[in-house]
Amino acid sequence: MLISILDIPRQIITGVLMKGVYLTTFILLFLTLVFMFYVYRNFSAASAASTEFVSSIQVQQAAGIINVLQTTSGDGSHIYSLPKGNCEIRISNVVTFVQHSGNEKISTTHGIIRTGVEIKGASIKCDPLKDKRLFIRRCGNQIDVTEIE
Repeated sequence: MLISILDIPRQIITGVLMKGVYLTTFILLFLTLVFMFYVYRNFSAASAASTEFVSSIQVQQAAGIINVLQTTSGDGSHIYSLPKGNCEIRISNVVTFVQHSGNEKISTTHGIIRTGVEIKGASIKCDPLKDKRLFIRRCGNQIDVTEIE
């Protein structure tokens, strides 16, 4: 009987300690979930910002190539590699680069110098699995943009 009386406080202490362990575990899990939500929210914002930055770089490079070809004195050409992914580049009097990121569609446009050179428009979609390249060629007073693989 003396042993069972001593066991009662031990069982109470063990029960209280286990409740503390459960409570600590619950608090740590809750804080971890809150932290993960915070990181995910900031990561998705950073991802969208980097997608916009990449789009602006792509459109500036393509527009720069066309501007250089327009101002050359003779004929010339350039091969421009498109990134792999879900995107599209449209070339007319402006260059527009559209990138699809999840449910978002990010579009960036850059102007082209207006000269007497005619630019034949093109709309080329990127491929997530294979490399695509643009062949930009000036022949006389005309710039042609075609897709090569």
